Amino acid sequence: ICYQIGRKRVHTPGLVESRNLAYIHLEENTLRLRCGQLFNEDFDTARTSGRQFNLWEISQRHEDGRGAWNGYYPRTVHQAVIDGGGFDENNLRQVTYRPMTRVWAYADPAINQLWDRMRVRALTWGQTDGMVAIPGDVMRHSHMTGFYIPDLPGNKNSGFQNCQSFPILFSLTRAQLRAMGIETVRNICMQHGLPTDDNLADSLESLCGPEGQETVLARYPNLHQDFINWFLGDNQQQLLSDDLRVLSRSVWLHILTMVSSYEMSQLPILSLGTASRVPFPQGGMEGELFTSSAALGQFISELQAMGEITNPEYRNLRNSVRDWFNQIQPANTIEGEEVFPFRINNWRTAGLTDVTPRRQCSDEFFPIGRMHHMTALAERWGLTEASFQELLGDVTTTLNLNETIVLRNVPLNIIQFTIAGHPVLDNWLAWRDFRSMGRDFYQDDWIELRNLLINITCLILLGPRIEETYQQVVENSLEWNVE
Repeated sequence: ICYQIGRKRVHTPGLVESRNLAYIHLEENTLRLRCGQLFNEDFDTARTSGRQFNLWEISQRHEDGRGAWNGYYPRTVHQAVIDGGGFDENNLRQVTYRPMTRVWAYADPAINQLWDRMRVRALTWGQTDGMVAIPGDVMRHSHMTGFYIPDLPGNKNSGFQNCQSFPILFSLTRAQLRAMGIETVRNICMQHGLPTDDNLADSLESLCGPEGQETVLARYPNLHQDFINWFLGDNQQQLLSDDLRVLSRSVWLHILTMVSSYEMSQLPILSLGTASRVPFPQGGMEGELFTSSAALGQFISELQAMGEITNPEYRNLRNSVRDWFNQIQPANTIEGEEVFPFRINNWRTAGLTDVTPRRQCSDEFFPIGRMHHMTALAERWGLTEASFQELLGDVTTTLNLNETIVLRNVPLNIIQFTIAGHPVLDNWLAWRDFRSMGRDFYQDDWIELRNLLINITCLILLGPRIEETYQQVVENSLEWNVE
């Protein structure tokens, strides 16, 4: 699947654009209380309760003629949910709604298309070690195109049209394997050294055990045998399952580095899809170039997931940006007034059915050279002062979080930074607007915002390193063995 999007793959296009905020919210507890009520009431009561979230439409297309929930939730389905026990805590799942913006969703795979046509198999993949999203060609003018999803893709427009989200690892049940067909089952049997058969039922039995014993094939590496043969050649020997999991993670993190390259994003789209042109270096999984590219992809994934940085060298680089950001703090323009708590206002458009960012910035700009310790930070990242300013821009501006709370001296390029066409900071703040979050903004929220700004800065400063790695891989790449 690493070289062929069209077939032999495990991926999900994500979800259709969310137009209903009744079962998606920034905070888990708020969503739990809301859905706990809606999914335990009778149909008419739930319809009344849900009207404030724009849940119901009056439509003659449905049998009872009395309306449906978002077009996919008639009275009969609601009754089936009630009969099945109603609200289920396990259906609360965290999703990446936009790059670096994570929210909570109520996603019940037993209800067809309940949450924006959720891909049922994506819900049951289990522990995937995250997904690598490869956007289509619509948003190739972004600062960064590919990105890492630590959980589920929030909707198909996480990366705009034709975006594909590939799990690093996944789990499969017998029913899912049966739906994938004999070729996929055969490939998985080969990976696990199990006998294969031309008969699908026999192959499933060798993989999952006898019918009736629902064994889940846990954490299967998302690599095709043909790819392993091509990439490792004679060095693959007898790879154990743990070796394959390590290889799968390294392969997809390498892909994340490659698709994060701006130069690669400008290449023409081939008929097989974006992944068909991802270059792989010679030397296999032990090669220095592949190892360094995968390590860089790991850093990118940790920055985009807002997680801990595991590599000591990269952790020190991020710490240098963190220390530099100490000079940027929220302030109250009313003298003598406290900063926290406050409400973020005007960062999203009005309406109950979607969260759309609307940036609020000062139209006053200041030279970035006014910021302290810029030369030291540039040297720490191996950049000249000129290239540093080229990356972060020449000017800073002020973010107006509301009418009186401001964030001064933020480099303009950080504010305008986009992944897959999405303005990262704008989307994050739009979800924390008081109308979306439903509460004030506290000191802990500022720490999270500060970490977001630090990570965006790191992603921007990584640009030259990503482009250099991409060029090195291209110059020392394996030759494709597919047309």
